[in-house]
Amino acid sequence: MKIIEKVIGQKQCFEANETEVAFTISAGFAEYPNQGRGVQDLMAKADEALYAAKMAGKNQAFRYQPFMADLSREQLGFNVKQLSQGLPGEFLIYKADGDQKIIFANEHLIQLLGCRDYDDFIDFTKGSFKYFVHPDDRKQVEDQIQKQIAKQKENRGSYDMHVIYRVKTKDGQVKRLVDLGRMIDNSNYGKVFFAFLEDQEKLAADRK
Repeated sequence: MKIIEKVIGQKQCFEANETEVAFTISAGFAEYPNQGRGVQDLMAKADEALYAAKMAGKNQAFRYQPFMADLSREQLGFNVKQLSQGLPGEFLIYKADGDQKIIFANEHLIQLLGCRDYDDFIDFTKGSFKYFVHPDDRKQVEDQIQKQIAKQKENRGSYDMHVIYRVKTKDGQVKRLVDLGRMIDNSNYGKVFFAFLEDQEKLAADRK
């Protein structure tokens, strides 16, 4: 697992026509002898883990888990990346823990922040929701998130979180976003936030 994480964490690129092209790696693996003793059994389970990793997005590595055997490979045609491209606004997924690691961002959000691509977006935000938010608004957003998490523990159910905060784009502009978030339990990541975002200024103009 350490070797796989190291490889996936490295920058992957090649040059074509004097242009550097970046790419990512997805991986699935199964453990010997706990998850299989024969090569065919281990390869089949690693293959199922790989499909689960692809369905979750790019640049992922998953260890085989029994639920993966039930995943339909036809679902790969409707993974989260492709579905999010059809959303009218910005979309973000990040872990609901201390690091708040960003798992996914759609093209609308990447463009909103003035980034070239997903990798540029991750570099700019340091791969974390806390650095996605404007420094002056982080404490306010953190407090609201903690209150919402505490509320969920009391109710033991999902909830919507509505919050407004600022972000700074790569060229230095400051934008105010309306964030409607929902926290769910994910079998691979634990608790994660799905955040649907709108530029507040654009939203106000559309309503006129």
